Amino acid sequence: MEIQYDNTFNVCFASLWNTLKKFRIAFTICVFIVFFLVDLFITAISGMGSPTGNSGRSGREVALYLFPVLLFAGTVIASLAMWDAGDEHGENGLHRKVSVFMEWFVRWLIYVLLPFLFMIFGIYFMDAFIAGRSNECIAIEGFGFDDMSKAYGFPTYLFVVSLYFLGATYFKRYAIVAVSLIAGVLGFILLQILPNRIWYTSEPTVPSYGFIAFLIGMSICAFVLSYVNLRILRRQNSDKQVGS
Repeated sequence: MEIQYDNTFNVCFASLWNTLKKFRIAFTICVFIVFFLVDLFITAISGMGSPTGNSGRSGREVALYLFPVLLFAGTVIASLAMWDAGDEHGENGLHRKVSVFMEWFVRWLIYVLLPFLFMIFGIYFMDAFIAGRSNECIAIEGFGFDDMSKAYGFPTYLFVVSLYFLGATYFKRYAIVAVSLIAGVLGFILLQILPNRIWYTSEPTVPSYGFIAFLIGMSICAFVLSYVNLRILRRQNSDKQVGS
């Protein structure tokens, strides 16, 4: 008997969205508290020693310190994307309602794109109150790593998050630990094997657009592979149903 899938976006999105109600509330609270404390701390440190009490804070400096928090939060959420993928007894039962692509797209939307947009909006919404009228607000081009071109900031975020999203298709609930260990071991091995000149550049603040294209390309490949893995999970689940 051929399975008829309901490919409507609303059915798929609502099914997964409703199961994450408690998670969404906890995530929202944690995001605002952590970002608020980091922003407030940097602003307070910038104002130390000022006789007028003005912080003189730099929006770029705040963005620099918030970026690792943003990256960590994005990886944690992406690593949970497939926690119930292919689970016959899952609460949402997406595999019984929608096509593989629709399920993958909704998971990518809920666990990758929407959290990123929400965190960026939350950062600027919160910073508008902390910075006030007398201080510089966060600059979008300020997100990145210190002593490196800020042009690497968002491509790096996309690349890292895509790896954890892919890892979730292999390790499900344990993706955050498994992917971190694998990436750490591989990174250490590459640092030992490859020549130092590959890692060294005399102008680290000058962006390499070839490297940026590489990060984006690898991110796309990771997302495509995650779709393939989800398709395999669905096929394995169907085979188990037929066998039983």
